[in-house]
Amino acid sequence: MKILWRTWHGSPWRGHPARDSGTTAWKAVPLALLLIAAQSPQQEERTDYYRKWLREDVVYIITSEEREVFEALTTPDERDQFIEQFWRRRDTDPSTADNEFKIEHYRRIAYVNERFAAGIPGWKTDRGRIYIKFGSPDSMESMPAGGHYHRERKEGGGHTSVFPFERWEYRHIPGVGDDIELEFVDDGGGNLYQLTYDPQRKDELIHSGFMGPTLDEIEDFETTGAQLKQYRVARRRYAGDLPAPYRYTGGFETEKDQPFSKLILSSRLEQPPEVDFKDLEAVVESKIHYRLVPFDVAIGVLRVSGERGLATVTVEIPHSALTFRNQGGLLSARAEIFGQVSTLGRRIVGSFDETVARDYSPERFRVLSRASSVYQRHLMLAPGLYKLDLVVKDVDTGNLGTWSGRIEVPDFEQGSLRMSSIVLAQEISAADPSNESLFDLGPHKVVPRVSRTFRQNEQLGFFLQVYPAAMDASTGRPDLKLEFAIAAKGSAPQRWRDCTRLALASGSRATLARLTSLEPFPPGDYVLAVRAEDRIAGETVQATAAFSILPK
Repeated sequence: MKILWRTWHGSPWRGHPARDSGTTAWKAVPLALLLIAAQSPQQEERTDYYRKWLREDVVYIITSEEREVFEALTTPDERDQFIEQFWRRRDTDPSTADNEFKIEHYRRIAYVNERFAAGIPGWKTDRGRIYIKFGSPDSMESMPAGGHYHRERKEGGGHTSVFPFERWEYRHIPGVGDDIELEFVDDGGGNLYQLTYDPQRKDELIHSGFMGPTLDEIEDFETTGAQLKQYRVARRRYAGDLPAPYRYTGGFETEKDQPFSKLILSSRLEQPPEVDFKDLEAVVESKIHYRLVPFDVAIGVLRVSGERGLATVTVEIPHSALTFRNQGGLLSARAEIFGQVSTLGRRIVGSFDETVARDYSPERFRVLSRASSVYQRHLMLAPGLYKLDLVVKDVDTGNLGTWSGRIEVPDFEQGSLRMSSIVLAQEISAADPSNESLFDLGPHKVVPRVSRTFRQNEQLGFFLQVYPAAMDASTGRPDLKLEFAIAAKGSAPQRWRDCTRLALASGSRATLARLTSLEPFPPGDYVLAVRAEDRIAGETVQATAAFSILPK
């Protein structure tokens, strides 16, 4: 976001810009820069850090889109998250804890500041800019003291004296091209080498009568007794269109040495280095977008074994957020979902992608236009703390939505009695072994209600696990008592209902799946509470889940 900021020059009369004897101008100023005025010293220090990061640290590698987004951010948390995602997007090996790209980038900055400083920091010089963006050249020719020089044949050949210069060669630069040759000339002194596309700039005799002749000019003198130096560039570049006897020689420059090719090269070198990434995976890393697809996410963690847990990731996309178009008489929409799971050390442990398609007849769509589509993914994870990044894309419009959150998988065999997170569901039924569903959890099919909003005429479903329960030595089974209660938000449960008989025991784990009517409750915000008592170990555990009830 930017606003217009008026500035004036001259002597204002009693503070009225309209009476100013100078000139006035309106400038577009990023809003973030105008928020600096009333900051504390700590905030100012942080602002200086962000300003330096943008204008020095990444000035050569940040894209224009990224820069615009960063300048529009207004809080430190947003900027810190952006910076983290910026580096993650460019990480050459996300499977490792270190970000190799970031480490190499700051190494290059330190190197150029040490080697290329010339009255200005090394990162501001032409050599520094190219080195930071593209790294060390594959080969380099250097004449730090200048002096006697034998021209290459494409430069005309012959001998002359040159200023200090360096020639860098890159075999390939992504997004720029192959066989890249760059010359830096220090014709002003002080180690300030400047990038040039004119091979004659390094010739220190070019503007004197003593400049060394080229091979063509030497041959001219031997055959005609004259050296027509005004044709030096033309003979190097073209052949056949010069006055006799010069028209049959010349044309030694290659295609890449031609003026238009150098103009294209100059333009490409000014662009930030390419970032190699896939469409939706890139959004996970950078989150640079302007139009959002809203969606809700629910995460549950269930016990599979002591070494592994099952994380259920449920995404609910409102139909109103998608674009339905008429395809052969059906209203159709497509959404792509991409997810990535990583450790806190940024090591990627898993990813997934899926296309969710919905096709409805016009009559059916009128009924479901205010409904949602639900997608679920099961992830097997070892005990630990993880970060989950999600991206949803409307295929028709390209609109995107993102979400980031954490997944905590406990060590299920350690500690006292505990309860899993409660999955609030819109549907609980017996799983069909012949028709597997995304929502199958053991013997149950559990379709979550991610929004946690129910109508009065609907049933509230809930699913959970209790573990590790003590085992009765005589029966080989746990002895658990399970109860639940529904109370208005902010109130303590008044009536607990026993649901022990609905629990299914498997070893030291018990699973509870239950549906209950919401008819007795008026619209409002509520809390579902579930408690379990281990009557063998004498332990009790309780968990809660908030939800809302809407009118029928």
